[in-house]
Amino acid sequence: MSTALIIALVGLVLFVMVAIAITMQTVEKNKKEKRRLETGLRARARNFQFMLDGFPEGFLGKELRALVAQCLLEVHSQLATLNPKDTESQKAKEKSQQLLDQIRNEADGQKTLQLNDPKQIKEIQKLLGNLNNFIAKLLASKRINAKQAKAYSFQIRRLTVQTTVDAIENASRKAIKEKKYKLAIHYLQMALDKMAKDNAGGIFNKRIEKLQGQMEELGGQADEAAALREEADKEWDEIDKGDDSWKKKAIYD
Repeated sequence: MSTALIIALVGLVLFVMVAIAITMQTVEKNKKEKRRLETGLRARARNFQFMLDGFPEGFLGKELRALVAQCLLEVHSQLATLNPKDTESQKAKEKSQQLLDQIRNEADGQKTLQLNDPKQIKEIQKLLGNLNNFIAKLLASKRINAKQAKAYSFQIRRLTVQTTVDAIENASRKAIKEKKYKLAIHYLQMALDKMAKDNAGGIFNKRIEKLQGQMEELGGQADEAAALREEADKEWDEIDKGDDSWKKKAIYD
């Protein structure tokens, strides 16, 4: 075998080895990228599902629920494409499609739910904050336009104010139970001020009227309580003076 042929064979072997190494690196890199993408998609799916499950039934409006459900469907569709043989991904995709169809077929309109659990209120307000951040990301990526983002943000703002007023009303009821009427009135005024700032379209009109009526009633109770305290103080002053007639008798003696 000639020297030239040997050199050529060695060169060919080296070339094949380098090609195999590059191919293996590329395959491994693709696998890592796929795993990274899959992990990210599953995390996003959990977040979207948590948003849908975390709010009380009827709390979140139809449009917002449909938006989150649509994003959940897109994530499960990508997972199903990444793993065509994964039956769980296919089932999750079908389930999210059914959920989206169900939401779209719901009647328009939104319930107004009043929350009484302070812990639940905090959790829901955190979810609303996450949802608002998500809307901002959709706008930045041009998935939605400015008009849509404004409409979604308006709904989230209304729900945030609503839950804040719920928390304030809870504090007011506690103050009333403790007969701290002036404190209760202070809380109700806070609630009224917050609603007045975000009452576009009169969305809080009924609740404002209700709380104003409560304030008037509490004002009367506070006046009555103050009068009773004043009367009790006078009676105590009379009792505290005591009977000093014995002193006068002692002088005459």
